[in-house]
Amino acid sequence: MRCTLQQDERSPGTEQEWIRRAVGHLAMARQGKPKGGNWEDLAFHAQQCAEFALKAVHQFRGLPFRRTHSIEELGSRLESEGIQVPDELREAAVLTRYAVRARYPGVGPAVTHRHVGRAVELAAGVLEWARNHLGGQLELVPEPPAERRPGDEPADRFPTPQPVEIFEFRSINYSKSDHRATVTINRPDVLNCLDFPTLREMSRAFEDASWDDSIRVVVLTGAGERAFCTGADLKEQAEHCLENPNAYWKWMGAFIEAHDRLRNIGKVTIARLNGIVVGGGNEFNMACDLAVMVEDAYIRHVGTARGSVPAGGATQWLPLIVGDRRAREILFLCEEIPAGKALEWGLVNCVVPRNKLDATVDELCEKLTNKLPECTRYAKQQLNFWRDFSWHLTVGHARDWLAIHNLSPEVIEGIRAFEEKRPVDYERLRKTIGDRTA
Repeated sequence: MRCTLQQDERSPGTEQEWIRRAVGHLAMARQGKPKGGNWEDLAFHAQQCAEFALKAVHQFRGLPFRRTHSIEELGSRLESEGIQVPDELREAAVLTRYAVRARYPGVGPAVTHRHVGRAVELAAGVLEWARNHLGGQLELVPEPPAERRPGDEPADRFPTPQPVEIFEFRSINYSKSDHRATVTINRPDVLNCLDFPTLREMSRAFEDASWDDSIRVVVLTGAGERAFCTGADLKEQAEHCLENPNAYWKWMGAFIEAHDRLRNIGKVTIARLNGIVVGGGNEFNMACDLAVMVEDAYIRHVGTARGSVPAGGATQWLPLIVGDRRAREILFLCEEIPAGKALEWGLVNCVVPRNKLDATVDELCEKLTNKLPECTRYAKQQLNFWRDFSWHLTVGHARDWLAIHNLSPEVIEGIRAFEEKRPVDYERLRKTIGDRTA
């Protein structure tokens, strides 16, 4: 059924279109969960209803606005003009949180029918207030907009940084203040190791920081005092990836994506090494531009001792950073590198007592904030040349080889030894390989 908009001669101009669109989105939000659809889509329509209603009032009042302005920004502008906004706007952030899930699947809180019900109530209240503000002169018969298909981006959206409260990450902490974004791997009980959800959340945080022009420095760190990051979550690997090449290939894709977003973030990045740095944790350390390490921590790679190849950054970048011979020593011997030696070898920029870690990082951030952002960004791009060159030539091949190698007895023994909290049985592996080649 076509939508009609009836009005009298005193009706306003193009605010009619905003109201018509708002009513259409409200109708879509009220229709119930469509077959093959999801609750996030309905929350998205509720958010659009409230946003378009507020834009109608801006249009009516002659107040300038951009198509990308959020509900919160629109409401704040009206209040600054002395216009009393509806009580429903006090919960506007709820609408934004629910809607962001539709734009970025897997980010933000899960949306249920209860959330949608509340979102519809809020949107309807904002729309009614807008109609009253316009004099109640619009008699509306809703015309639902074309159904939004999963993955479609609204036409009036553009890469825009979001308030950190929207994301509600579970495996990381994400904060932004004073031109600095901090991403904290928040899994201290498992030494901040990396499972698939953690990598996905890190990618989204890096993307948001990249989009935020107020951010000059990004700090990556780990929660607690024991570990910065200890690489892949071997419990998850045993459950999902062991002897399952396709599953590992997907996990490695998330690992690569997080690295690419961090390395190409367009800001200076600092690794705040608050504890031990192992395996993939050191690969994220090396992906950062600078590193500050506590004096009682160490760096270590264990891939060749545990059934893996550290080709997610270590084989590519260690020779560039510490030199070829030292890179081979690190990756073949799998021994701990104390903080002092890490500093001497160039793996970190400075080593400090634990009680001075934050002050040192803060000082670095302040110095970096007072630099020219575009010049810094391009200097970083140039400096990344050799890292990017070695990375892109090898990491795709490594992803496939490591996935297939999950069928190897070496990987199976390495992960089983970890699960059973025992040393790797190298002697049995040697005999197995010898019997196989005899």
